[in-house]
Amino acid sequence: MAYSGKSADVRPADRVSSIDKKVDEQVSVLAKEVMEDYLGGRGWHQNSKMQTLLLRLRQCGWNELMTEAALKGVKSFTKTKTAKDHRAVFAFYHQMLTHGKDKALKVVNTEKHCGRLFKCTEKNTERSTKVELGQYFVDWVEMFDGATECFVRTRPTLDMRCT
Repeated sequence: MAYSGKSADVRPADRVSSIDKKVDEQVSVLAKEVMEDYLGGRGWHQNSKMQTLLLRLRQCGWNELMTEAALKGVKSFTKTKTAKDHRAVFAFYHQMLTHGKDKALKVVNTEKHCGRLFKCTEKNTERSTKVELGQYFVDWVEMFDGATECFVRTRPTLDMRCT
């Protein structure tokens, strides 16, 4: 029997909702709200939305699709020219990597995300902000014992030294 795409014709294996393939559409919205709260002065630990986001990501085992959805929620903040927004984006990514560890790293350590983060550093004209953002790259390389291809390639471009 050919698959027509109608629910009656969907194979049982395709009907089963697997946690590692499921994406909660609210994760992107929640991530954006977390960033807005953070920029408004509410720290990560005082932010109940951040705790909810981390809980949802833990419940799904930090699957790649959910982690990607969370990072997509903060994408708009990378497109601004505001140093404060860029610092917040890097801090958000840092939280994701700190809590999601290697599973979050699989998503973040890609050309897409490294390029997005690197563009934030290029948009800033303040040397102190560039150094601060570059230090995140250095910290991530150290945090994951150098297993971060994109971060390692980006670091020399930022004129940063491992300390």
